[in-house]
Formats: sequence, structure tokens, C-alpha cells
Amino acid sequence: MLLVERYGQIIMSQIAEHINLPMSTTSGMVERLVKGGFLKRERSEEDRRIVVIALTEQGKGLVSKLKRIIHNYINKITEELTEEVQLLYKIFIKTMNIINNMHNDETIGGKENSGKIKKIEIE
Repeated sequence: MLLVERYGQIIMSQIAEHINLPMSTTSGMVERLVKGGFLKRERSEEDRRIVVIALTEQGKGLVSKLKRIIHNYINKITEELTEEVQLLYKIFIKTMNIINNMHNDETIGGKENSGKIKKIEIE
């Protein structure tokens, strides 16, 4: 759901590629989230033959709630760290975001994928 939230609309094959799972597994996961009211399938505005996945209002609410919980949890942990370790943590996160963005440019942009990274940036 975080991946769908990040891109607004995304096709099933891009989800499968990004999370490094087979289409059959991804389809099942998405179907359960559609039945739960968190995701919806829509026709692409650019090409009516393509079905895109998007968040419902209920899905957006859940993602927002989860992001708040994650941020609070991370903040509680980092508050307990020394300044030096906090700085190392920030450098690590920045490095991972750069790597993740490079990966996203390759997978979401349709280029050949050189490696799989199972991380979704939480803003």
C-alpha cells in the first residue's frame, strides 16, 4: 500500500517487480486489499486497456495512520541514541534513499532492473 501511495497509480507488474514477488502472489495480495476496501482497480486514463491500482479513501486513511505509527516508533528509538549514532543513522537513511531512488528509476521507469531492493521510503 505504501508503494501505491507513493506513485498514486501503478500497474500490477510494476508492483510485483518492485517487491520482487511473482505476479500470482502479488495478484492475490492486491485482490485481498481490493476486497478489504483499501485498494481499487481503475482503467488508465492514457490507455483504457491497462488496469491501474490506486488507494481508496479507506486505504489512504490506513496508510496515513501507519506512517504516523512508524514515525513515532522511529522517533522513540532515535531519541535514545547518542548524537553520533543519530548522525550515522541519518547518513544511512540518506544513502538508502539514494539507492532506492536509483532502483525506482530503473523499475518504475521501465528500464532493465539491475538489482532488487525491498524498501519503500516512508516520507
